Amino acid sequence: MDYGEALNKIESLENGSEIINAIKSRVEGVLNEKRTAVTLSNTERDRASQLENIVDQIFKLAGAEGDNPVAKTQSFTTKYNSLLSESSTNQKTISALESAKNAAEQAKSEAETKLIEADRSIKVTEAAIASKANPNVLKKLLTDNQLSLEVSTSEDNSKQVLVVNGDTKLPLTEFAQNNWADFLPSLFPANGSRQPLPPSILPGGSPGGQKKEEKDPVKSYIAASGFGLKAKTTG
Repeated sequence: MDYGEALNKIESLENGSEIINAIKSRVEGVLNEKRTAVTLSNTERDRASQLENIVDQIFKLAGAEGDNPVAKTQSFTTKYNSLLSESSTNQKTISALESAKNAAEQAKSEAETKLIEADRSIKVTEAAIASKANPNVLKKLLTDNQLSLEVSTSEDNSKQVLVVNGDTKLPLTEFAQNNWADFLPSLFPANGSRQPLPPSILPGGSPGGQKKEEKDPVKSYIAASGFGLKAKTTG
């Protein structure tokens, strides 16, 4: 009895049609499950194939060699560890280079600061000479970095020192009078009190007009040699 005869036999029974429908439904369900399983299997095979291709590409990029996946994996692991070691070494080198770079930048900054200070000191000294000011005092007074000095030369070659504060320029003497009045005697010592003059020699040869006693060189020699005559004394 084949499949068709079996269905006819069942259909002739009471409720045979319902039995046949149930069988057909079950068979269709089994077939659908099989189709689904086949589809999933194909999808998984495709995914596995794609993954295998990706792994092969990674092995090729890393230079992993071998006749089978196990050998390639071992070769890849060795090269990967080597790359990690090189990366660590390179990182140390980069860190050392960054430290050297930071040290060089700091040294450059310090050198630029010293150069600026030296240039400012030279300009202050030049301005002090031009204005007959004490350079040491002038340097101590110019603590404000916003202040700078400018030396201008007129047509008659005379020089004037100006204190520059932003857009304002004032002669050094005027600026000092307005801001450093207490330090003017130290800043401009040539303009302070005069040094006392040596005593003048009045006619007569000595201070005060007293006549200077002239000495006979012959008598002085005899007195110094002990040959002078002693005056006779009476009892």
